[in-house]
Amino acid sequence: MLFIGEFIALWLINIPYIQYFSEAEVQDYKKGMYDFTYSHQNPTSGLFVEPTIENSYRAVGSINFSSSAFNSSHLLNPYPLDNENITSIGLQEEFFLDYLFEKQNDDGSYSDINGLGNIYSTYKVIQTIYSLNKSYLAKPEQQNRVNSIINYLNNSLTNLNNTVKGFSYSKNALEPDIISTYYGIRLAKMLDAESILINNNESLTNFIKLLGNHTILFTGNYRYSNNTYLITAETSYFGIRAYLELNNTYTSGQETAIISYFSSLYTTNPVPDGGYRSTQISSNSDISSTFCALWALYEFGGITTPILTKTYIQLCQNPIDGGFRSTPTSLLSDFKSGWSAMNAIWLLENNTSQTFDDSDKKDYYDWLSSYQGMDGLFGDISLYSNYWGVSAVNNYNPDNLNDLKVDKILDFVNSCYNEGDGGYGSTTWADSSVFSTFCALSIHQMFGTASDRWLYNETATELYITTLQNPDGGFRAGEDIDTIVSLFGPVYEPYIGSINKNISIVESSYWATSALKDLSALNLIDKENLTNWILSSQNADGGFGLFMGFHSDVISTHYGLELQRLLGVGPLSKMGAIGFLKSAQASDGGFQVIPFLSSYLDLPSSFLSTYLGSISLYHYRSQPQYISKLVSWFRQCISSTTGGVGDDANFGGDLHNMPYGLVFIDDIRYDQAFDPIPWNFLIFWLMIGEGIILALIITITIFYYINQYLIQKVKATLGIKGKLNIEYLKKFPALYCESLNIYIGRKLIVDGVSLEIEHGEILGILGESGAGKSTFIKAVLGMHKYKGVCEIYGMDANKNRKKFRSIYGYVPQDLGKMYSNFTTLQNLISFGKQYGLTEREIRSKAKRTLRSLEIEEKIDSKIKNLSGGEKRRVSIAMALMHEPVFCILDEPTSGLDPVVRERLWLSLIRINEKFNTTLIVITHYPEEAQFCDKVCIFGRGRGMIDFGAPERLLGQLPGKGRSIELYFYDPQDNTIKRLENIEGIDKALENKTGTDYVLLTDLTKEELREKITEEFGINAVLGIKQANTKMEEYFRYRAMEVPEIE
Repeated sequence: MLFIGEFIALWLINIPYIQYFSEAEVQDYKKGMYDFTYSHQNPTSGLFVEPTIENSYRAVGSINFSSSAFNSSHLLNPYPLDNENITSIGLQEEFFLDYLFEKQNDDGSYSDINGLGNIYSTYKVIQTIYSLNKSYLAKPEQQNRVNSIINYLNNSLTNLNNTVKGFSYSKNALEPDIISTYYGIRLAKMLDAESILINNNESLTNFIKLLGNHTILFTGNYRYSNNTYLITAETSYFGIRAYLELNNTYTSGQETAIISYFSSLYTTNPVPDGGYRSTQISSNSDISSTFCALWALYEFGGITTPILTKTYIQLCQNPIDGGFRSTPTSLLSDFKSGWSAMNAIWLLENNTSQTFDDSDKKDYYDWLSSYQGMDGLFGDISLYSNYWGVSAVNNYNPDNLNDLKVDKILDFVNSCYNEGDGGYGSTTWADSSVFSTFCALSIHQMFGTASDRWLYNETATELYITTLQNPDGGFRAGEDIDTIVSLFGPVYEPYIGSINKNISIVESSYWATSALKDLSALNLIDKENLTNWILSSQNADGGFGLFMGFHSDVISTHYGLELQRLLGVGPLSKMGAIGFLKSAQASDGGFQVIPFLSSYLDLPSSFLSTYLGSISLYHYRSQPQYISKLVSWFRQCISSTTGGVGDDANFGGDLHNMPYGLVFIDDIRYDQAFDPIPWNFLIFWLMIGEGIILALIITITIFYYINQYLIQKVKATLGIKGKLNIEYLKKFPALYCESLNIYIGRKLIVDGVSLEIEHGEILGILGESGAGKSTFIKAVLGMHKYKGVCEIYGMDANKNRKKFRSIYGYVPQDLGKMYSNFTTLQNLISFGKQYGLTEREIRSKAKRTLRSLEIEEKIDSKIKNLSGGEKRRVSIAMALMHEPVFCILDEPTSGLDPVVRERLWLSLIRINEKFNTTLIVITHYPEEAQFCDKVCIFGRGRGMIDFGAPERLLGQLPGKGRSIELYFYDPQDNTIKRLENIEGIDKALENKTGTDYVLLTDLTKEELREKITEEFGINAVLGIKQANTKMEEYFRYRAMEVPEIE
């Protein structure tokens, strides 16, 4: 009843009264995002594909969908999209078309990244859709987007003068060009907007003629633009296509000039290879120029060399993966070369008698399929795309990571490792970069529960990252410049030319520091300089720039604040950072990347900057200023047809936004303007106050125990516990006993124990069963009362029992404490967690320890399937998991055959030498003393008999470590008494009844022979030989001699 009022207040305060997304909406949106992400996997490899307009256009434009080669390949038909992977997650058959058609900017243009629209991408989107299903563009629901494209075309027409017009690449282009003009003409035709061409036919024709020098001397080619005198096979190809698309015709003389120009590109030096060059001054042919030349020559009746050209095309096919390279000597296949090659093949097959094998076409189609997602889209596969994909699945539900092809993804990650520097590249052939390395590490970490694999070479990777730190403390961009610039979308222009790869960048510094922290390697860098650098990087407006002194932007501000959090410091001005982030929010609700530029330019909001800016505000207990507008804007970022999250409202989904969209919707589903935490603190303090009053009443009755507890806390605070480290402990003997008498109840069990061993030695506790060995060990561990001195590393055993519990390991004789249905590793994990070890630490130590014990291959075997010796080794490994200073082993060789016992002892010696661990081993096998540095001998009913190094103890016996072995032909009467009566024989020990004896004596072998034959007769003795005294003989000798305890 005491806290009921407070609990009711807490419940009322923490109810979110303003909700922007219902629970059902959140789950529906998240499921759509997850399905969108899942569909981006390649069905065969399981790798994530980041689709691109370029790759999808080139792929579709190079496929003959009615061919047997296509039907026998692994390619999926992009439209209608119908495969078992897609139907299982409910994607529509027009997903491919919807994805591309939604990549539209506000001005009607298309691009992969919002705000970077251009006529090239616009043409490639429409041409791809048009070739698959042109009726899609005529649907009523698509007309708004179609009209936007037409408006974009009108706005892309650029005047050179009153009579000359061409289409420009983008709104920022300085002049029109020939390729954009061809694309613009084709777009107008495909979208039934030929009025643009009718109204501008003459000026467009004049522009094309201008670039081909029609009025002066047409030489059969076209330059790229009026001010760019770049003439290539490609610009000439597009110039001819554009001229013909406007229903113009060439004169016979002009056709001859075209044939002459393209024929001049044919490669003849050093010998004809069948290919064509890009320019007349180029030395090598390439597949793209070859296609352009073939098209022009066949269009106007020129002469070609089909057989040689076929051979050239075949040589351009990559024998490794089946794709096409730009030249026969290039290493990597690419989509443009594949498109050019396949179109060149069609030209040859349609205009000559040359044919190509379906198997070659199928190989190319299978190469294409390796870059195709389940959604039919084609794109790039990189560490980035897989980081985004795996992160999205992890953010949706970590359990779903098991549905991915984990091993194949990790194989790809490892293929990106560069042995030369220890870093990771974005792809198999790419140079190392910080972000790629960050992605590789993150993927491994996310798969931590689904895989036991780790980085290829953790140490080399740590060193690679540390080498990127600059003297000012920050980390340089290196090979990440393009990646960093791409984060900024349409506002990237200010950064081009401003960055060089050697200056310290906020984003690179965050990725590097985060990776090193995950690797527990922050000690390898200059943390102080890094901290000072990032603190100094905060600008006067509260934000952070990409590099010190540059305009503040939202993305760098987020990473700057996160870097400070990693380093455990706060910004110089927290309120300044919050103010800057809030000022970045635009009128549509999204965030501008660089608020400074929004004053001068009409720039779109960016989802990435919106997410990062909002998350930073939430981290500092604030929220975006116009939250309802933000929610509305975010809803428009989510595609209703594909389920993906786009860079901006109505732009269409992108894989790189999925990890953040899945998190962002949870953050903004409620209005967080009211901060309940201060009220929570107030109520909690009231409850604590009431609790303290109640506790004081109870404390009176248990004051003694509280007092003891406080004393222990004070000792811990004073650092006493902190002295339990190996370097400190080595100052003291590992075990020191003096006049130690051990009692059970009032009965004296063991008396007079005095011994001393140093750290790193092996002590054998030797004696028969019931001799007091285990009783002695329990006293050492403070479990039995004793009188005298017993210290472990200088600590009294009775007073410090709990204190030194963490520094010793114990291997019981009973193996029943292991879980028989668990594997070896599972037992080690279960035991290691009792000492606060993480699973990752245990896995690392397990392999090293099991290797030393020679059972590494049994790591995944169940305990019940192991032999007795193997189980004993597992028990030892369990005791060593927490890296004890000393380890006690209770009869570890009991029940094992001699060979297995010896192998186990060799493993113990290896453990002792490798890990510098003091070992105390209890055994009843005297011969095992040979493996010990020192031994302590116990006798049943006699307590401790002796202590010392084995060789010293044996040297105390008659013969000083040497004994005589005596063999009789037949048993003799009263043999031992007769032998010991011979002068000079101190002790006779019987080995085999009646015939075999060991004699302890200082006499020589010859002296003994004479005296024994005199006593027993010359024909009684079979043989006499000299041998080293064994510990068993020592034990028998001494055990008989020591008196029993009274």
